[in-house]
Amino acid sequence: MEIITEIIAANLQSIRKERRMTLQDLADLTGVSKSMLGEIERGTSNPTITVLWKIITGLKISISHLIHEQGRTCQMVEEKDWRTLHAKPADISMIFECDHTRNFEVYHLEFQPGASYASDSHDRGMVEYIMVYEGCFTITVNDKHFELAKGDSLLFDADTPHAYVNHSGAVAKCYSLIHYPRSM
Repeated sequence: MEIITEIIAANLQSIRKERRMTLQDLADLTGVSKSMLGEIERGTSNPTITVLWKIITGLKISISHLIHEQGRTCQMVEEKDWRTLHAKPADISMIFECDHTRNFEVYHLEFQPGASYASDSHDRGMVEYIMVYEGCFTITVNDKHFELAKGDSLLFDADTPHAYVNHSGAVAKCYSLIHYPRSM
């Protein structure tokens, strides 16, 4: 694995060039000086979290876009390696993180009987795909209730609050794919 400064350098330069931006354009967009951005792209600077935050906010990208190591064309993730983001009674685990070449993340959601989970609005333009493979539960989006059971799927604009509730007496499981707009 490359050191993180080299990964950030390569990713930042790739994103900037993909968007046909100069260093000055990027500096104007992010509020980070042109010289600092040049140092980051050359891998000679180890940027602070504050500088990284300005960059990702200005570019409207996730942090994983900058720190994701390129070159993976085949990646296996074992269940034991899923990253738990929220624990019982509603387990939410990230399987695949977003990177700027794919613009999506994949999650596993598991709801115990009676469990509920409310999600704030995601960024504008984000879309969520839900695919149920065990049990049943309700998703509420824009005050509309969708009853989903094994084999059902739902696509919705995720830039509005939404909630999941398992009213059944059995565990419910699904996969969630969150797609970022192209500018992420």
